[in-house]
Amino acid sequence: MTIHFGMPGMMDDQDVTRLGNARSNAFDTVFLPMMVEHHEGVIGMTKTEKPQGTYGPAKALADEIVTSQAA
Repeated sequence: MTIHFGMPGMMDDQDVTRLGNARSNAFDTVFLPMMVEHHEGVIGMTKTEKPQGTYGPAKALADEIVTSQAA
């Protein structure tokens, strides 16, 4: 999966097309790694927000995301 708009784990047009063309087990094989990478990308972004963020609610959301996404 490529980095889309500078955010790791975001699907690009090619990824969406591959996913749209996949059927049955092939869909699962394409979808699952994309979602894992997406969730890992979100956790990575929180590691920037928590120490560098200045907006309290965004920092609190980063903590919630780490907890929920890591699960």
